[in-house]
Amino acid sequence: MRKRWAMAVLASLLLGAALNIALAWAVLLRYGVPTSQPQRQHGEGKDVRWIRSVPANWPAAANSWSRIRWWNCTIDDQMVIPEVKDRFERHVSGSHWVRVVGWGWPCASVGVVWLREEPITLDVEGMPHRESGIRGGLPLPKFAQRGPWANRLPVMPMWPGFALNTLLYGALVGSALFGPGAIRRTLRRRRGACIVCGYDLTGLAMCPECGAPAGAKAHQAPTVH
Repeated sequence: MRKRWAMAVLASLLLGAALNIALAWAVLLRYGVPTSQPQRQHGEGKDVRWIRSVPANWPAAANSWSRIRWWNCTIDDQMVIPEVKDRFERHVSGSHWVRVVGWGWPCASVGVVWLREEPITLDVEGMPHRESGIRGGLPLPKFAQRGPWANRLPVMPMWPGFALNTLLYGALVGSALFGPGAIRRTLRRRRGACIVCGYDLTGLAMCPECGAPAGAKAHQAPTVH
């Protein structure tokens, strides 16, 4: 019994995760990134917990952030200020930032990370160094793209949204797949019937129809003397 329940829970979670990712992709391909901004947060300081931090070799401290949320999408920007040090050391020219765009419902659960540095960073020898690119995304053909920030299929899990969505969809899938059978077996066990075929097992130790042993809670007929 425990093994059966463990397998059912595992299967439900795996199917929930697959449904979670599939729905996020469907939302991306259908809506892209919305243009309205109904919920926007903005602030400054280093105490912000970022989804993805700027690379350690960017010699500037994060000074601002912008977080935009829709019902089907979220954008998290981490901005970095230009910083000029001694002329013999490396310095930053321009600005750079990390942008995380995620999709999913009811929570943003999978996303894509853009690392962008503008225009250049010079290393200690005065040579330009770039740390830019895309993380956690699969390329989309042009006909399926929905704008510059919706041109990749997101594959990077965004916690805790990924876990919450997976649990929700896993519960729904598990209830649909395994719920009716569990209810049927429970009702048969309570009335003393075989949980496999429903044959009345009153006074029997084994089902004569399918050969399944009687359940531990099957009703036994009183002994007649």
